[in-house]
Amino acid sequence: MSGKVSACVTRSLGDWDASRAVIPEPDCHAWPVPRGEPFYERVVLASDGLWDLVDFAGTEAVCRKVPDPQLCAERLLRIAKTESSRRGYRGLKDDTTILVVDLNPGGLQALRGAGFLLGGRRANT
Repeated sequence: MSGKVSACVTRSLGDWDASRAVIPEPDCHAWPVPRGEPFYERVVLASDGLWDLVDFAGTEAVCRKVPDPQLCAERLLRIAKTESSRRGYRGLKDDTTILVVDLNPGGLQALRGAGFLLGGRRANT
C-alpha cells in the first residue's frame, strides 16, 4: 500500500468503506478450554503502540510476575513509554491501548492451591 494512512483500529472494525486502507475484519483466535480441571488464562489485547515496543517474551514475563490484570496493563504501558523514550520519541511513539483480561480468575486460586504459580509451573519445580 502506498502513501501514509492513519486509522483508529477500533473504529475500522466492520468499516467496509475504509477497507482500501485497513482490514475491517478482526483477527480472531480461539483456543480450547480444559474441562473438569482448574483452568486459568491471561490474555493481552493491545495495539501496535505496545507491540512495536515490547516483544511477546517481555509481555509474557510481565504477565507472569504481576498478579493483577490492571497493574499488569499499567506496567506494560510504563515499559512501552520507557522503550519509546529510549528510541528517541517524546512520549509514546503511537496511540497505545492495552487490555489485560484474566479468563476464569477463580481457576487461578485453585491452581495456586494445587502448588502452581501464575505461569502454570509447579511451585516446587
